[in-house]
Amino acid sequence: MKHLVECLCQEHLQSRNIPYRVEYTNKGVGYLGKCIRRRYSTYFILRFSTLYFNGLYDRLDIDQIKDTILHEIAHAITYHDTGVNHGHDWLWKRVAKSIGGTGEVRANTEVRTGRYIYECPHCHRQITRRRKITRGLACGECCEKYNNNKYSKEFEFKLVKDYGRNTIIEKSNLAKSCVA
Repeated sequence: MKHLVECLCQEHLQSRNIPYRVEYTNKGVGYLGKCIRRRYSTYFILRFSTLYFNGLYDRLDIDQIKDTILHEIAHAITYHDTGVNHGHDWLWKRVAKSIGGTGEVRANTEVRTGRYIYECPHCHRQITRRRKITRGLACGECCEKYNNNKYSKEFEFKLVKDYGRNTIIEKSNLAKSCVA
């Protein structure tokens, strides 16, 4: 994925002399990608969530990944060319389509929004949470079915995956070749 990001950024941003930096984060649980332009900054930050692109959540095919990258690049181009944030208006959509994107606002995938994945030890049902569960939380379906609709420690969700908070920043290596 990182090679694809770099190739598309070179093709569409570097060729237009638009300064940018690429970041990868594993704490972006509510989005696939973001284009950030800070007030007094001279460059755009394109941030991508590794939780989705590395297949830890829903599996994305290569077309969805490419479209997400082009989506964020289109934000950088429209802002750079006009000096105004266009969001997802007609101009952004036109730019997104002109560089090979679909112009869709959201990726066609279900997005899980939790950092923590918990599982019922009995039925193996999984739930996600943004915050860690500090007090016992039991599987309602199992409590209802096997314990007369009463709470039981036997059916408490167990933590199976913690995606962490570290942000991995990778500076652009513009000298890398994009011949695939």
